[in-house]
Amino acid sequence: MAPNSLGVIRKRANLSDETRIIVVGFGGIQGVGRPKSLPKIKNTVWLTKQSDQANRPDIHSLSDLGVQFYEAISDPDLVVTKPGYGTIVEAACQGTRVLLQERPDWLETEIVKFWLNEVTSFASISAAAMEAGDIGDAVQRLLERSLPTSLPAPSGADEAAAIIKDLARN
Repeated sequence: MAPNSLGVIRKRANLSDETRIIVVGFGGIQGVGRPKSLPKIKNTVWLTKQSDQANRPDIHSLSDLGVQFYEAISDPDLVVTKPGYGTIVEAACQGTRVLLQERPDWLETEIVKFWLNEVTSFASISAAAMEAGDIGDAVQRLLERSLPTSLPAPSGADEAAAIIKDLARN
């Protein structure tokens, strides 16, 4: 469970504290490989925006639980996503592990990976492995890794305000 967990998912899905939660979220980028199937992992549930695998008791959809993605990001033990800013920063600031799909066509990928390595437990996986759903071993290894003892502070708004203030003076 993430250090700053609100417990929303556990309450709504009636999950024990021992059940691990993995949120799968790729934002609005089309063509970025979402897993076609998710591996079954003992004592673990998956949360997806919408589930086309509703016949599996270990997969829950955020919409069925009445939870928005931004509400769910504080509860999981791990987030599966692609390089970007929103989900990755939110997960890291909550102390959540990140499994990152490689995205070599995105220029900031290496910078994001460097930052993740500094602030949380993360691992990368190829787009082909992600699309095939061949992520079980990577997920297991990542769940076994410890979390950092200190979390990054979300200070971007303060930094932007300071820059704007300085620009306004000039």
